[in-house]
Formats: sequence, C-alpha cells, structure tokens
Amino acid sequence: MENRVKNKLEYLFNCSAKLLYRYISNPSGLEEWFADSVNLSQGKYIFNWEGTSREALQLETRLNSHTRFRWLDDAEDEFFEFRLRMDEGLTGWVARERRLLAISREAYQDPRFKVFSDLPEDAYEAFLSAPVIARDRVVGVINVQHRWPHQHTGSEMEVLTTVGEQVGCLLLLAQMAPAAVETANHVEFVLSSASKS
Repeated sequence: MENRVKNKLEYLFNCSAKLLYRYISNPSGLEEWFADSVNLSQGKYIFNWEGTSREALQLETRLNSHTRFRWLDDAEDEFFEFRLRMDEGLTGWVARERRLLAISREAYQDPRFKVFSDLPEDAYEAFLSAPVIARDRVVGVINVQHRWPHQHTGSEMEVLTTVGEQVGCLLLLAQMAPAAVETANHVEFVLSSASKS
C-alpha cells in the first residue's frame, strides 16, 4: 500500500464566505476552478480533467464553512476537503467575536492584525468593522478603513452596526420566496440579525 501524505494549500480571497461557498459545494462552482467539468449523478460527483475522470462522494458539507469528499477508489478513511476560514486578522476577529471593532490609529499595530500582502487594508491607519448576522450566524463583515488616524464617533459606530443588521435581514429576505416574504415576521428577522454583545 502506498504511503499517503497530507497536503494543505491556502489561498487568500477578499470576498464573502457565502460567495466562495458555492465554488466548493456544487458541480457548477467546482468546474469553475477545480476540474474541466463536474457532474452529479445518483449521488456521485464525477470530476473530469482532459479526458480523465474520477468519482467521489460528498461526505459532509456545512454552509459557508466546508465541504468534504472521498474518491470512490480511495480507502474509506481518506478524504479531501475544501474549507473556508474567516478567523484571521481584524476582520476575522469581528466575525469570530460577533462584535463591533473600532481602532482610531495604527490599526496595523493591533495584535489581532495580520498582514496579507495582497490586501489594500494593510495601508490603512484607522479601522471600523461590524459583523453581518443572519439567523444568529455571521455571514459577513463590513469594514470601513481610513488612511489617516480617525476617532470614530458613537454615531458612526451605531450606523455601521445598524447597516450590518439590516444587510443580515436583507440576505434572509433575498433567499425567501416572494409569497413567504409577505407573510414573514419581519421583527423576528431584525431580532435574529442583531449582534449580541
């Protein structure tokens, strides 16, 4: 039996987990980047690359988090997976802690700050960030960055928090059928999208 080695590749994307999730969890998304074509037939994913194909089962999937597959010709305990992480840097902290973050100067000196060489926020001095929450789950983060030191006012922080809550509500409503929107309890959406401090 050949020895298997665990391989881990990491890529940095500056977009929402919701957007990326479709690229790791369904055939049309996977064929955008992982294989020439991907088909789903009788519960099996069929991956095709330049005339070669392999079949896999989807073992596990968690919305906006990860999806795990096993090649049918591999051992039962082997798998490959695609995982999304929202836990690094200042934005990751806001997502994990589900709290507003306001830094008025030298945001890059904050111990939670992580340098991502390809991201423009590394050049910013002040940072204001709020979670976007829908049905008690963080689905994104809104960041406001300043090139110069900026003391965030209570009003600015309140506005960004409210915008995050409203975006969470809109995301829920956008996923509903039009008839369901009419009968939905909109107060419940607002309450379930509010940040819990």
